[in-house]
Amino acid sequence: MATLLGIELRGFYQEEHDRGIYYEGKLFVDGEQIGVFENKGIGGCTDLSIQTAHRKAVYNKLQARFPEKQDVDLEEKFVEELIALHEAEEVYKEQNKPILLETYSYDDDTPITELTWEELGPKFYAPETEEEIELVITSHKPKRYNVYRSLADFQK
Repeated sequence: MATLLGIELRGFYQEEHDRGIYYEGKLFVDGEQIGVFENKGIGGCTDLSIQTAHRKAVYNKLQARFPEKQDVDLEEKFVEELIALHEAEEVYKEQNKPILLETYSYDDDTPITELTWEELGPKFYAPETEEEIELVITSHKPKRYNVYRSLADFQK
């Protein structure tokens, strides 16, 4: 299961509707549910609710993970990254290949308003060798990328 900062995503659900994309998920630590998140897809931000007993520990983890992002909503950034990790894990499982390469044509500092729909999401490749990974990186020149070689790589 996709895990970021020791926080696991379970029960992720998303649905496109006329106002955008609705999504929700549950957050777990060591098998215990510690919170939930939801975005109603109407242009608002993602609501993240963490149980009181876990709030300080989670917020400290977020500050440590995104030290350069103190001026942005750390909770929103965390949920976005966890969902992206979950979606990459789903692609990895579906492709049934030993390697998944996920590339982005932009970096974390690029304002989202400067991106086209084609640039917005990741692109996935299924190289079979290290040489093929290098070839994709050299030819496409992504701003950032992730290489996944096992399900353990989806636990960060």
